[in-house]
Amino acid sequence: MIKQAIISFGLGSIFYFASCKEKLTPVEYNDKIVNEQVKIAKLMFDIPATINDPETTEITINKAIAQADSSIENLEKLGGYKGDNTFQQAAINLFKFYKEICQKDFREMFSLINQMKTQTEPDSQAVVNRIQEISQNIAEKEKSFDESFANAQKSFAEKYQLKLDEQSFQKKLEELTHKNSE
Repeated sequence: MIKQAIISFGLGSIFYFASCKEKLTPVEYNDKIVNEQVKIAKLMFDIPATINDPETTEITINKAIAQADSSIENLEKLGGYKGDNTFQQAAINLFKFYKEICQKDFREMFSLINQMKTQTEPDSQAVVNRIQEISQNIAEKEKSFDESFANAQKSFAEKYQLKLDEQSFQKKLEELTHKNSE
């Protein structure tokens, strides 16, 4: 009898915890995803402030990469909402993009900036051109990831009758940008 009770309790616990991700409200689900995005964005906005200290830049880039990994893992654990993983997958793709630009593009840009400190004017212009090219490439790539994320979030909101505060994330980004410029 006790053995059956333990087995029943164990199975019940497994089913309960397995279904926990379905217990979130649509607002909570949306907020979990957006909060992960803000965590990564905050660290990415911290990177330019470290430009004069290559060691700190590298540490900050590594923190942003680690946060992207953590956020991706958290969203994978979160799963889709009621079987639909469109919004979750769009966020994961965006976070993978963030990770990629930290790993490659930001590192290259900051390496080039450090090179400029020791180069003559004509050489520096080539470096500036390369930095601008990288920046433009990031913006072009990011546009499609942002659009995909925004569309998935909008569809999610419409499906579950959520009113999105479209300014909310933008305000958080502006606050982060303002804090970093002080």
